[in-house]
Amino acid sequence: MNIVLTGYRGTGKSAVARLLAKKLGWQSLSLDAMITQQEGRTIPRIVDASGWEYFRDVEAALIEDVAARDKVILDTGGGAILRPQNVRALRENSLVFWLKACPETIVARIKDSAARPALTQGKTFLEEIDEVLRERTPLYHAAADFEIDTDGKAPEKIAEDILYYFTRIAEPAAPKLTGPERSRYLRQMLIKGWGLQGQQRLRSATVFIAGAGGLGCPAALYLAAAGVGTLRLCDFGCVEASNLNRQLLYTGEDIGKEKVLQAAGALRRVNPHVLIEPLFEKIDDASIERLAGGADLMLDCLDNFETRHVLNRFAVRKRIPLVHAGIEGLAGQLSFIHPPHTPCLFCMFPGSPPTDRVFPVAGVTPGIIGTAQAAEALKWLTGIGSTLQGQLLVWDGTIMEFQKIPIAKDKNCPVCSGAS
Repeated sequence: MNIVLTGYRGTGKSAVARLLAKKLGWQSLSLDAMITQQEGRTIPRIVDASGWEYFRDVEAALIEDVAARDKVILDTGGGAILRPQNVRALRENSLVFWLKACPETIVARIKDSAARPALTQGKTFLEEIDEVLRERTPLYHAAADFEIDTDGKAPEKIAEDILYYFTRIAEPAAPKLTGPERSRYLRQMLIKGWGLQGQQRLRSATVFIAGAGGLGCPAALYLAAAGVGTLRLCDFGCVEASNLNRQLLYTGEDIGKEKVLQAAGALRRVNPHVLIEPLFEKIDDASIERLAGGADLMLDCLDNFETRHVLNRFAVRKRIPLVHAGIEGLAGQLSFIHPPHTPCLFCMFPGSPPTDRVFPVAGVTPGIIGTAQAAEALKWLTGIGSTLQGQLLVWDGTIMEFQKIPIAKDKNCPVCSGAS
């Protein structure tokens, strides 16, 4: 992992690069200096003698060389990052920081600015810089992982700001994400305790989602967006018109089609970096091992207790955590079952209520509870926060009230009493 500094002159890049190199014990490099040293002449003379195409080839080759290294602070100058081929090379193994400053700050920081004429006739130096920054700002914005405001800040403070983000994203010992993945997950990796290692744990995880309906749709959507590596989505149903008020992975065009196949397509469009395994099969005691075997976590997004108890028995037997949820109307419930440490689902609900009725449900209910299921899963997989182990979270949407109810293990439970 490297750190790349870009931005116009007068943003303190060289001083900040030296400070970062000292704090991290890394090598500090200036792209302009590397080009001048290699060619034995200044950049204007290179361009005058050999042309822009030659200069850009030299620049690109040096950038690819630096991108292949590790633990480097690179000051790219103000122009290199504006070229797409350089951005692609650098972002594969680097965090790119755009050091921003307003035109007045830049003029004040450039020591020879008072005597420097504008290159454009009829404009002041300040007006010229303002025009250049307006042109370059969208390109800097597109290339950078972070934008650091340098107005009114000493180099020490700028370096401190950069280190704040870098240490939360790129623990040196953690496995690497690709550049596009890192950009996609950047904001969540800033969460304390998540970082690159937490994201790598997500990428390595397999989650089995039982049910692709009201609960399964939001749960799968947010797990896919967060970068869980493999999602096994299992459902034996087809899309119906009455599903569309709450099952938001589907549209009217999907009616009559297998839910898991349509959901898989939608999830792949949300995040192409995630592997989606659609399983159009019925869950029972005979199939559960084949369907959910090897999963790190299971989500109960079902609408009947008979199949829920199949999941529960498998979770207890294999000691796989199970996030249970249930909904009706404007109410929902949620618990994190972790055999053998917590009560199992049979401890909480030993019976199987009849499922021959169509129960009412508002679309927002599975949206809230299914998203909460995803949150429980993400906390468990990344190792941050605490889960609802030994608790049942109950939501009453009619009065917008959440309650946590402690749940004890049943010492006589026929499913988990013998598990230890």
